[in-house]
Parts: sequence; structure tokens; C-alpha cells
Amino acid sequence: MSRAWVYLLQCGDGTFYTGWTTDPDRRVRMHNLGRGARYTRSRRLVKLVYLEEMEDRSAALRREYRLRKLPREEKARLAAGWKGEKKMRKAIFLDRDGVLMEDMGYIGDPDRVRLYPFVVPALKKVTGQYELFIVTNQEGVGKGLISLEEAQSVNRRVVELLEEAGISVGKLYCCPHQAADGCDCRKPSPRFFLEAAREFDLDIPSSWMVGDHP
Repeated sequence: MSRAWVYLLQCGDGTFYTGWTTDPDRRVRMHNLGRGARYTRSRRLVKLVYLEEMEDRSAALRREYRLRKLPREEKARLAAGWKGEKKMRKAIFLDRDGVLMEDMGYIGDPDRVRLYPFVVPALKKVTGQYELFIVTNQEGVGKGLISLEEAQSVNRRVVELLEEAGISVGKLYCCPHQAADGCDCRKPSPRFFLEAAREFDLDIPSSWMVGDHP
């Protein structure tokens, strides 16, 4: 039985928004990116002020309905009494070529993207336990073999295919430089991993990187 939560957000204008979700961290993040609810889009930034775990989705829907009916003063009291602490999330950082899709060299055509058949079943097993990120080196851009927009179009297609299969990707990070450029964003540099840790409150010591070669 999948877990579900009812949550209360305090919006930038001081009002409250009530909802339910199976992934609280991602849902709050979507609200702050303007991809949550119509009500919160013009009232960003929002913050989580109350979270209650329910036994299943049906129970969450019923509880959400009751919370929506509460007057503002009652919602404020709920928020003031909530002792929740934000927990750092574990993450899995995934290479793109040779891990999620076949390594076909420096490709710029998104129509050529094909995920390995084992990728979606494998990632579904860790969804909810780990945040998922993609970190890819695309030195073909730096070499002038493909454009940055072509590389990004392939990146977007990979994320689209995963999300169509129900796999949520927190963010994709891409280094477009050649090794000779001496940048600080090319793997194995930790720059993108540390950026993700700060942006998404990740527990890096409990996280993993999956690649196809050192």
C-alpha cells in the first residue's frame, strides 16, 4: 500500500494552501517552481508548515477535504504546533550515456534516444527512497561537434522518457567542456553534486553515483 501525506503550505502572501501527495519534498519543490497548483503560482515562495502521513491515498483525500474546510485561524494553529523537521534526502546521481541510454558518441538528435530496457524497472525500485539526478559530460559541445542546444535537446528527451514512465528526475546537470578546458564542472569534479546537495538538501554521504566507467 503506497504512503500518502496531507500538507499545508504557507504562501508568500501569508495565506495557506492544502494538498496531498505521495512525495512531499518533490511536491513542495514543484510549487516553488511554479509547477504545483494554480493558486500557489502567483504566491511564491511557499514553505511547508504542516505534514501528516496517512495510511493510503483515500485517507489522504478525506483528510485534505477536512483541512480545506478549516478557518484560517485553525490552519495557523496547526502550523504553529507542527514539530516536523526537514530530513535530508538520499540521492542517486546517474550518468547519461552508457547508463540510461546507449553510448552513441556525440549525438544531437533527440529522436535517437533509446533508454536501456532495464532502466525504468530498476529506477522504479528506488523511487521514493532516493532523489534521482543526471550528471553528464558532453565534451562534443566543446569540440564543436554538436551545439549546446542539440546536447540539451537530447538531455530533455531523456528526462521526458523517464517522466513518461513515472520516474521523476530532480535535475539534469551537463558539462559542455572538453577535458583540456580545465573547468570545475566536468566529472569527476564534485561541483554539480555539491550544488545539488545545497539546492535539494541532500545527504551526500548516503548517496550514490552510477557510471559506466571511472
